[in-house]
Amino acid sequence: MQSVIASKATLEIAKGMIAQYADTTIGEASQLLTAYAKQRRLRLTETVQALVTRDMNPAAIVAAKPRA
Repeated sequence: MQSVIASKATLEIAKGMIAQYADTTIGEASQLLTAYAKQRRLRLTETVQALVTRDMNPAAIVAAKPRA
């Protein structure tokens, strides 16, 4: 149970980091994170953990924004 709560908290922190970095909404930040993980065939939890622990720069997530 604790790990689920920690994972959700980490996800929320990562969404906030991306939203602030990209000057966008939390919803858009969530979409950016999900798209980044899918494009690279990574688990979302791995992606957000790398972001929150500063092993990944938020610019990498924003730069990978899918084109419409």
